[in-house]
Amino acid sequence: DALRAYLDGQAAYRRAAFEKATPLLEHAVQLDSTFALALSALIEANGWYGGTTDMDRVQRLAWQYRDRLNQRDQLFLSIRLGSRYPRETPWTEQIADREQATQRMPESADAWYYLGDGLFHWGTLADVPDADARARQAFEQAFQRDSLFGGPITHLARLAFGASDTAAQRLWTRRELALDSTAEYVPNARWDLMAATRDEPGIHAFLSKLDSLPSSLLTAIVGVDPLDSVTIAHQGELMAAAHRRATTTNERSQVAEAQVTALWNRGRPSEAARWLDTLRSLDSAWGGYMS
Repeated sequence: DALRAYLDGQAAYRRAAFEKATPLLEHAVQLDSTFALALSALIEANGWYGGTTDMDRVQRLAWQYRDRLNQRDQLFLSIRLGSRYPRETPWTEQIADREQATQRMPESADAWYYLGDGLFHWGTLADVPDADARARQAFEQAFQRDSLFGGPITHLARLAFGASDTAAQRLWTRRELALDSTAEYVPNARWDLMAATRDEPGIHAFLSKLDSLPSSLLTAIVGVDPLDSVTIAHQGELMAAAHRRATTTNERSQVAEAQVTALWNRGRPSEAARWLDTLRSLDSAWGGYMS
C-alpha cells in the first residue's frame, strides 16, 4: 500500500539508493495523491534520481496538503521547495533559511544536511566565503547525528575528491559502499577513488566492463568530474559506451547533453554544435535550454 511504499522509499533514500527510492515514492504518491509526507519525500529523492512523475504536479500537491505535516516536516518542505514557492527563491536566501533551520533544530541530521547541500552546490555562486569548508562542516555535523544517512556521506566523499584528500576519500568511499553495495552510484564512487589514487589496474578493469554499466552512470561520471585529468583522458571511451548503452529517448538526450557540455569545456565548439543539433532533434525543450 502507499504507506509501505513510502517507508521502503525512505529507507532506500537514507542509504543513498536513490534509483530505488524514487520509484517507490512515486508509487506511494500514485496510490495516494494526498499523502503529504510521500509527496515531500519524492521532491527530495527526485533531485537525486529523476523519475517519470510530473514533478510540477507533485510540488503543487505537496504545497496544497502541507497542513497535514507537522511543524518539522513543513519546514523541510519549505526548504525543498524554497520559502518563496511558487516563486523562485534566491540561493542566498535558501542558504540563510537552511542556516536558520540548523539553529531551530540543531539535533536534526536533515537540517545540517540541507545546509551542507546548499553550500556545496550553490555556495560559491552565492558568494558565500569558504563555501566548501562550511559545507564539509555541515555534512560532518549531519553524519555525527546519523552515521547511516547516505546524503552527507556521498557529499563528503565528493568534497574529499575535490580537495585531493585521498585519505578522507578512502574513508568516506568505504562508508558509501557499506550503505548499499548494489546502489547505482557505487561504480561512480569507485571510479572517483581509482582516479584520485591513479589506480591503473583498477581503471583498466573498470574500462573493460563499460558495456555492462547503465548509460546514465557513464554520463554522470563525465558530468561530475569535468576537471579530473583521468576522467578527461578516458572521456571518449566513457561517452562512446554511454552512447552504445542508451536505449531510450531520455537516455540518448542525456548522452547528447553530456557530449555538448564536455566538448564546450574542452574548447571544441564545432563538435559541440553537432551534438547540440542531435539534442534538439531528441528533445526540443532541452536543446533550446542548452542553446
